[in-house]
Amino acid sequence: MPQFAIEIEHLRKFYPKVKALQGIDLKIPQGGIFGLLGQNGAGKTTLVRILLGFSKQTEGYCKVLGLEPSPHARTKIGYLPERMAVPTYLSGREFLEASFKLALLPSSVAKKKSTEFLEKLGLAEAADRKISTYSKGMLQRLGLANALGAEPELLLLDEPGTGLDPAGYKEFRELILEENKKRGVTILINSHRLLEVEQICTEIGILHKGNLMAQGKLDELKQGKDRIRIRLESAPESYLEEISLEHKKDGKTWEIRPKPEVDLKKLPAVLVEKGAEIFLYERKTESLEDVFFRLTQGSENVGS
Repeated sequence: MPQFAIEIEHLRKFYPKVKALQGIDLKIPQGGIFGLLGQNGAGKTTLVRILLGFSKQTEGYCKVLGLEPSPHARTKIGYLPERMAVPTYLSGREFLEASFKLALLPSSVAKKKSTEFLEKLGLAEAADRKISTYSKGMLQRLGLANALGAEPELLLLDEPGTGLDPAGYKEFRELILEENKKRGVTILINSHRLLEVEQICTEIGILHKGNLMAQGKLDELKQGKDRIRIRLESAPESYLEEISLEHKKDGKTWEIRPKPEVDLKKLPAVLVEKGAEIFLYERKTESLEDVFFRLTQGSENVGS
């Protein structure tokens, strides 16, 4: 088994008037849950289409589960598109059974899996109704059942929270985490929903106008970005400047971005030792939203 479920180097995809992907480098280890964040038009769906072999890159290297994107590689992948086209004249059960048989599952296994996932995703009561009667949220859950049923090694989910109410989203999240824990399935989630990615993913990438702006665990992306606001008398100014990557002063109030090696838990005691009298000490830790906008708002010309 290859070390990485997805391995991409210098991947570019150009259309006549659009540079959809501009030199992506990305490695997702086996068993990881990776969230690819980006606004609409960032290039997320283009990347998934290349991974599935539905589109060919202009330049670069791409392997999925150690294979070139191809029909054979797709047999190992479960895919949930943002908008799933289904034969609405079938029932949910008929659709899943037919889909699982196309994935080369024996008929008896296809029937068993269909029942199992319809129940897991809260569709048991609607299993024998025509899909034309399903709501948007029900269609999304049916698509997830379809993606999971053949027990893929890799799961590609494009905006999976679309159409799900809070209860449906909770079921989806629990099922995804269960599949990852029980079977070690690798999961790539494309989303513009920050909370969705933060709740599920072990690692995050931020895609903006075809460029991968950052990749890593959330704590790594936030490293060195905490800010401290302090109001104090007798400030040890040279010390505050020494420990800061950035600082600004307004009267007796300082706002600093401390260097990564500074122990923020001990900082108030150190300041008191240096003669300061502290009236206010506030620490602001970056959220995923802060990270996202810091990396994307300052790059409006990227990819244009």
